[in-house]
Amino acid sequence: MIESASMETLRKRRAGLHIFYGYMEEKNKELDEVFKARPDVILSNALTWREKKGGKGALEEMRKLKTHMGVALSMFSDMRDVAQSPMVQAIVKRLNLERPSKAKYPTVWNINQLLTCIANSEMKHGRLQMRKAMALFVAFSGARMTELAAIQRKDVIDSGEEITVNTTIRKGKKPRTRKITLRTRDGPCCPVKAMREWLQDGECKQRTVEEIWWDFDKKKELGSIGCSKELRKILDQAEVDGCYAGSTVRHAMMTKQRGEGASLEEVNDFTGHAPGSGIVDVFYNKPIARDIGALILKDSEV
Repeated sequence: MIESASMETLRKRRAGLHIFYGYMEEKNKELDEVFKARPDVILSNALTWREKKGGKGALEEMRKLKTHMGVALSMFSDMRDVAQSPMVQAIVKRLNLERPSKAKYPTVWNINQLLTCIANSEMKHGRLQMRKAMALFVAFSGARMTELAAIQRKDVIDSGEEITVNTTIRKGKKPRTRKITLRTRDGPCCPVKAMREWLQDGECKQRTVEEIWWDFDKKKELGSIGCSKELRKILDQAEVDGCYAGSTVRHAMMTKQRGEGASLEEVNDFTGHAPGSGIVDVFYNKPIARDIGALILKDSEV
């Protein structure tokens, strides 16, 4: 991969590989040596080498090296996520390579609140049925509000046991498509059943517009902000703190996945993030908010 591309091409790709190429040249390393050695050792040595060279832009180059070379090395080894290995992480912490978190919410609510509310509530028709379908769709896909609002009838394919939805992620200059697969789940919180019931609901079927989510107040299709507001209504019903927007259903589901042991790469793949991205842990995977004051009365006889 490195030998087949010129130095200029690697620079243009901005993937951090040109930094590693410089390391290989200076250390007179061949690709065979790289493939035979432990990938976390190779990446750790490359980071240490770049640290010692110093100079302007060293911190940013080490970040690129950690992220993009970590992905490249993972592709050619049995180690699933080289950048997350203890050896590499020790260097990352020492060099302070992790970008400071700019997450909107320092904590997140427990998604079990939403699922329990849906399981115990009657949401069988009209607007309530739509909110239920929206909430379960986001909870089982991690869809962004822009993805959610853009869904049209032609994008939804019901094959019986599962429903597939083709969505568009509008991040950056070039929109990219994403195929979401919803599978049948046991119990009242089944996203396939909820979507199917909403699409067959009279309020949905009578609309002539292609978009499937409807603003019952303004009598038009919902946009991304409108979708978030509808989700906030169901969060009110679930007694989720009012400081959280409806879009945080996405935050809560990713926190639950990571808490249950799903790897960062698994969550990236499930929610449509790029391989090797650390965005999930930086912005979405947060501690679940709780009432610390309640601990004072724990085990008390008062």
